[in-house]
Amino acid sequence: MAGAALWMARRRLTTRFSQVSVDAALAVAAVSAVVVALLPSVRSAADMSHLAMMTQVMILVMIAPALASGFLRQRIRLSTRVVRVAAVPVALGYVIVMYLWHLPIVTVTGTSAGVLSTAALLVGLCLWCSILSDERPEIEKTRRLTVYVAGIPAGILGLALIIATEPIMAGHVHGTSGLGAIADQRAGGVVMMLVEAVFLIPILLPHNERRGTVSARVA
Repeated sequence: MAGAALWMARRRLTTRFSQVSVDAALAVAAVSAVVVALLPSVRSAADMSHLAMMTQVMILVMIAPALASGFLRQRIRLSTRVVRVAAVPVALGYVIVMYLWHLPIVTVTGTSAGVLSTAALLVGLCLWCSILSDERPEIEKTRRLTVYVAGIPAGILGLALIIATEPIMAGHVHGTSGLGAIADQRAGGVVMMLVEAVFLIPILLPHNERRGTVSARVA
């Protein structure tokens, strides 16, 4: 919630502080979020609760990379050609990571959890620092395509978690958050869809509308 709130307030913060200061503050928040997501207690909770697992995953793959993107983009300048070539593969990488976390045949504990956590963070950073945070008008269509390729399959997964009447994650059946296995799973699906909505839907707004909103806030 804190990460999403910072993200939504970033434009307003730039009216009071310099862009460099805001980007640096968001980068510190991103690092702090990653540290929290990788704490042993959080990883232990993620082994038992789908809600905790989904919160951890969304921090690593979406919230922290988005917060860090402004700071990193000042140091990583990619050509429009590179961005266009990387867009779909990175978006598919996001989908693959999300589905691997939920496949019953994949045991998301121990070493595999560490590998998937690292993959989620790297994919998120690639997604945000190379494509989604790049507001050049010439890659507007590429940004939208990336959101569709990444967001639609993930949204279907989130919807499946919400409407499923049986636990999808077998390891979460007996040790849940106290909500019950099904309610815990549905809560995780809701978290997934809400976070994606907050961070991805604004990218689908017309470029001029986004600029107009920012200009109105500055005025």
